[in-house]
Amino acid sequence: MKRHAVNILIGIGLVSFFLFHFIMKNMPGETALKESLQVDSVSSGILDYGVMGQLMKKLGLVEFADNDYNRYKKTTGADEDLEIMTFQKKRQVGSYLYKANNSRKIGYTSTDIAKKYQAKTDWPVVSIYLDDKNLYDPETGIVANSEKSGRDWEKLAQVTYMKDGQVEFEGNAGLRIHGGGRLVSKKYQPGFKLYFRKRYGLEQIPAEMFFPGSEIPIRTLVLQNTAWPPGYPMNNPIAYDIAREIGCVVPQTRLVEVVLNGKSMGMGFAVEHLSRRQWGQRFGHDNYNFYKFRSDISPEDEAMYTRKFWTIVTQREDLRVEEVGATIDLDNFSRHVFSWVFSGTTDYCQGVAVYDNEDPDAKLSWINWDMDHSFFDLSAYRNNKTRANWQQDAFNIIYRKSHTCGRTSLFTRLMNESDEFKMFFIELMTEIFNHKLTDSFLEERVAYYEMMMARFGQPNETYVQILREYMDNRTNLVLDEAQQFFSLQGPYACSLDNPEGYDIVIDGYPYNSSYDGRYFKSTPLHLSPAPQIRSQFNHWLVNGEEVYSEDLDIALEADTTIKLVMKPSS
Repeated sequence: MKRHAVNILIGIGLVSFFLFHFIMKNMPGETALKESLQVDSVSSGILDYGVMGQLMKKLGLVEFADNDYNRYKKTTGADEDLEIMTFQKKRQVGSYLYKANNSRKIGYTSTDIAKKYQAKTDWPVVSIYLDDKNLYDPETGIVANSEKSGRDWEKLAQVTYMKDGQVEFEGNAGLRIHGGGRLVSKKYQPGFKLYFRKRYGLEQIPAEMFFPGSEIPIRTLVLQNTAWPPGYPMNNPIAYDIAREIGCVVPQTRLVEVVLNGKSMGMGFAVEHLSRRQWGQRFGHDNYNFYKFRSDISPEDEAMYTRKFWTIVTQREDLRVEEVGATIDLDNFSRHVFSWVFSGTTDYCQGVAVYDNEDPDAKLSWINWDMDHSFFDLSAYRNNKTRANWQQDAFNIIYRKSHTCGRTSLFTRLMNESDEFKMFFIELMTEIFNHKLTDSFLEERVAYYEMMMARFGQPNETYVQILREYMDNRTNLVLDEAQQFFSLQGPYACSLDNPEGYDIVIDGYPYNSSYDGRYFKSTPLHLSPAPQIRSQFNHWLVNGEEVYSEDLDIALEADTTIKLVMKPSS
């Protein structure tokens, strides 16, 4: 009886199976379904998650494929990384799909190119490889459509970074154009942005790889060419070096040669992208404002900048340091503006204003960006003026009646309306010239870039000569303009004789040598023996007069000579 019941159940099961098969076979879309089942595929779980997924990608068993959007919806242009994607037979990842790698080729074509490329001495190579159609296709290529922006114009690329003959990094990244239409033409090569994302394999790479000493990981990197201005290839990196020495907040840079699909793009440099994605790591949280000039600005960032900046700049009453300084970081602001003055940066109203909402002591500050117009006399170039580049405007750039940039308006008002700020700024400028932008520092920077261009095979002798003349003469011109514009007495030369190399402190900076500086009457000189030699100190000779105070504070009223005199040795 039991056996008979079992046979009946088996029969019912077989009939149900064949009936189900018949129904499914005759359903609409059965042919497409059957074809899709025959496509090579890999389980979603082993594509992107866990140790198994990492091994599959490392071994080259899965690869990216272009998304034709026939079966999957188009992703948005948002910058956020989407962790959950639609999945059928292929795993959708942004604008790309994962699929089985039938060729089983392990490694990156970008690395093959880099290893075969003959690198220049001390020039790291960034090798980028992707299908030519993703660059030059009239409809979809990012070079052919350089004016387009956003996630829709980000193409998957293989990237290899090789330094001193060793592969430092290889992997996938999103590639976009940087610089727009001006840099992409018959005359100018394009710049690029690299987006490291989790979906491509790595969300970030160590900063130390590109920028020794930096601890901020790289999530977005700009690979900028040196095509502008014509004949001035190193303006941006040098101006960043000077701004950093002044004390500005500046992105990290590194000279590199970019090789795109085996073709060199010439001398270039890698620089941190000035974006939320890259710079937000410094805050350690998301509650901050990032007001990026010449870019799309969110309502929240716009409201912050209006409240923290414009309400101050546009007020009718005279500006006071204590009021402005309660909201704005005046030290950062002053160094930021002064970097334009010294470098002659005419295209200055750029960068980002940042504000940390989590910090109870936060103040509005700025990050320098895009200083390629430095050391280049744009006014003379446009108006056929004959003068040396170092003779271009200094304070005239920012200290004037009419303004196109809020920061120059704030500076002009503060200098005109606040004696306290005026004294602060003149003392800061004097400190920068005497202890930061010294002759030795400026000479060393020019020599470094001269060496790097020569090793690339493009020495640019005329450009190097322009830079040397600029660094030799610019400080005197800025000081002369300051004396004229701000009605200052001086500057007066101070010469300190210290032939024995004793340890001393000048304006808070340690020295063990003789010293030459220049001071306006309003900027006193502070001089003292270092703690370790105080017991040996006897007196100073100031213009021949003995001064026995260890700590010397002088407001110079004429050129002054000083000598350190120690006690006689036993």
